[in-house]
Amino acid sequence: MDYSNQIKKVKPSVALVLKFTGEKNTLGQEVFYPASGFVYKNKGYLVTCNHVVVGATKMQIKFPDNPLAIEATIESQDVIHDIAVLKFNDDTKQPLLPSSSRVDEGMPVFFCGYPISLNVFTTHQGIVSGIVTDPLGNKLYLVDGSNNAGNSGGPIFDKNGKVVGIMKAKYRDDNDLVLNSVSQLPTGTLSLHGKDLVTIYQRLINNIQLGMGLATPIQYVNI
Repeated sequence: MDYSNQIKKVKPSVALVLKFTGEKNTLGQEVFYPASGFVYKNKGYLVTCNHVVVGATKMQIKFPDNPLAIEATIESQDVIHDIAVLKFNDDTKQPLLPSSSRVDEGMPVFFCGYPISLNVFTTHQGIVSGIVTDPLGNKLYLVDGSNNAGNSGGPIFDKNGKVVGIMKAKYRDDNDLVLNSVSQLPTGTLSLHGKDLVTIYQRLINNIQLGMGLATPIQYVNI
């Protein structure tokens, strides 16, 4: 399915999200955790996942048409649904709108973000392969597509470019302790000869993992 026209419209509103925690690498450089987010419903408000912002001492966002980072503040956090809303000062970014379509198993979708610390906007397509309920009774979508670390907080769209959900995480066996530990390390924690080993390890991990993504329905966002 050709989503090129829809992607052109939504791309300016999807941001790279950078969480800083005050940590520094062995070279004394400030490290950060990359993720994704998107302007939603109102100008100056960006939606991402709550786990993306936990522990932050500073938040910044970057849009694909501007190499400069914008300072952002945490406006609200929804721990139960893993949703956070950031506030930023730039009214040129158009907010994305929710879908009015019913989400069913087998529905084609596409999603955007900044995976595996590439700092590059990418788009992937897939389907809603399942609709499940978590232990708290919250609905979640299982999305069969090329979802990777860094996509967390990115938007999932219907065929018309309207938001149906928020990419939450890559589905992975909880017993896979080694891969989970590496995937949670901040970028810049380990380096060798000026090369960021964490980024390299994460890219290798994501190349061999074929898990589905978990997504939060957009209806849980309250702005």
